[in-house]
Amino acid sequence: MVNRFVSNTIFRLNSRCVNSFPLNKLLRVMSLVVIVVYIIIGSLLIFTNFFTIVPEEYKTLIGIVVMLYGLFRSVRYLSSKTDRDS
Repeated sequence: MVNRFVSNTIFRLNSRCVNSFPLNKLLRVMSLVVIVVYIIIGSLLIFTNFFTIVPEEYKTLIGIVVMLYGLFRSVRYLSSKTDRDS
C-alpha cells in the first residue's frame, strides 16, 4: 500500500513536470535548433573549408553522416509531433 502511494505520487510529480507547457515548448524549439545546426554543420563540412582541422579525405564522408543524422532527427521530430497531435 505504501509502495503504491509513493510510486503514484512520484509519477504525478514527474508527469506534471514533463507535461508542463512552457518546458514542452522550449524542448520543441531546442529540437528544431539542433536539427538546423546539424544540417548547417554538415553543409559546411561538404561545401566549404570552414573546418580546417578535418582531413580532406574525410570531410565529405563526415558531412554526409552529420547531414543524415540531422535528417533522421527531423523525421523523428515530425513523427513524434504527429503522434502527439492525434
